[in-house]
Amino acid sequence: MSRTPAEPSRLGPKVRSLRRREGLTQVQLASRLGISPSYLNLIESNRRALPAPLLIKLAQLFGVDVDSFGAEQDARLVHDLVEACADPVFDPHDLTSTDLRDLAANHPQIVYYGLIAAAFMSIAYLIRWIRAKDYRHILMVAALGAVGGGIGVACNAIVTLTTMDYARASLRNGSDLATPG
Repeated sequence: MSRTPAEPSRLGPKVRSLRRREGLTQVQLASRLGISPSYLNLIESNRRALPAPLLIKLAQLFGVDVDSFGAEQDARLVHDLVEACADPVFDPHDLTSTDLRDLAANHPQIVYYGLIAAAFMSIAYLIRWIRAKDYRHILMVAALGAVGGGIGVACNAIVTLTTMDYARASLRNGSDLATPG
């Protein structure tokens, strides 16, 4: 599989996201990786490519599969964005799938804020349907939401369950090695 020049640019925000998820500073992560904090900053801001040996170290350090850095995760985000932007409210903006793919790749935090905005829009529609006593739409949306939520949980169950299992033994959640007092 050949790599495109745009592929490394998506890895910086993923590295930053993993680092923040673990509550590490750039200095702490750089020290663990054996690189300088300034080099890590350049990687996170997409000004330096992430070399394969460093990618492997990151995956081992954070306990994630190297595939989590791949395009499948971006495809899932793009799919969620396309779904959220299918609402007629977004029609005047002429958003293309390329625009949404760039948004998901380069600005992952905006994706989540966009999904939060879509949730607020859904609440507004729910209020409108309740006022109009249009219970059919409410039931249909609730059923689709339950099915979608079930699929989402099922797709991420392996990652979530292993993370829960790991969290029980981590220092943040207590450890069998820690002695009180």
